[in-house]
Amino acid sequence: RGAARETLVEEWSIDVLHRVRPAPPTAAVRVIRTRGPAGPLDRVVDGFRSIVVPRAEHLPGFCSVSFLVDHDSGRSAIAATYESWQTMNRAKGQALAIREEFLDRM
Repeated sequence: RGAARETLVEEWSIDVLHRVRPAPPTAAVRVIRTRGPAGPLDRVVDGFRSIVVPRAEHLPGFCSVSFLVDHDSGRSAIAATYESWQTMNRAKGQALAIREEFLDRM
């Protein structure tokens, strides 16, 4: 209440988009933001495709995953969409293990 609202517009490329099914009206999304070195992130994008995507498909309630990148700043974000809050929470431990493996190998 009474707080100023601020809008920030950023443009990122969608370097990976993998969708198994459309998101239903009950969908929930977990977004994880990271920062790495600026410049080409081809190795990271390839690693995401080969490590995260095949494993994410098997998470409970998984719908899609996107890897968004701002190559100029080195910032990136992973957006994983699930059928519902319940399935997203049920997949949390497995998703964390996938993310840790990805980070370890990168």
